[in-house]
Amino acid sequence: MRSIEVLVAAMNQKDAELYYKLGLKSNTVIANQTDSYWYKEYIIEDHSVKVVSTNDRGVGKNRNVALLNASGDICVLGDDDLMYPPNYQEIIRCAFEELPDADIIVFNIVNREIPDQRPITKIKRVGIFNFTRYGAPRIAFKRESLLKANILFSFLFGGGAKYSSGEDTIFLREALKKGLKIYAYPMKIADVIKKISTWFTGYNEKFFFDKGALIATLFPKMKYLAGIYIAIRFKSSSKFTYLQALKHVFKGIKGFREGASYGEWQEKTADCK
Repeated sequence: MRSIEVLVAAMNQKDAELYYKLGLKSNTVIANQTDSYWYKEYIIEDHSVKVVSTNDRGVGKNRNVALLNASGDICVLGDDDLMYPPNYQEIIRCAFEELPDADIIVFNIVNREIPDQRPITKIKRVGIFNFTRYGAPRIAFKRESLLKANILFSFLFGGGAKYSSGEDTIFLREALKKGLKIYAYPMKIADVIKKISTWFTGYNEKFFFDKGALIATLFPKMKYLAGIYIAIRFKSSSKFTYLQALKHVFKGIKGFREGASYGEWQEKTADCK
């Protein structure tokens, strides 16, 4: 029977209390970004719960810490704002048994305050046309598949990093590039118990700039076409016109090429005036 291990990205934890808060019932790695380096392993309900603390910042780095300390056959990406149902292990294990060729499976999570507009309703392959819709807490994977494909998370994207989100999307894109098989599976594995974003501050200039940087990474040959799609998709949620939104996206594409964050780009362009 395949072992399940949850890899939780968290901040400012002092012990393994998060194991109880999330309703976990399996081996767990809590990658904890705080102000010091320390490690402690607990045995809770016969499960190994590792707390690996670093003073780094950036969720991509944190997920890599969790991955490098993982030992489970199947790993599940977690955050500190989730609640897992008692049978989450059985759901995940049965999905991989039903789809034996799957390297990665994405599941449903439920946020009752922000209902999922596109829930998974049937088993389907995930490919280049739909991989961008699945966030980290939906993702479970065979650890051996990732090790063989040499896949880690980007240091540049995600909360606390240079660009504010997208480490999970890049992760799935890299998996597809390496030939891993990804499926969507119509079962819920967690509920969101709170959703206060550490990176989202509104559909402002930085949002569109960072989206530009992300699509430059995801679609290097089609980045400008993807930029048009981003501007159309999000302009109604922002104060910008379509052309203004597109301008900020294209700035992000250029800024990424030059290795500049939004703040660095603002300083650079201000100096040139």
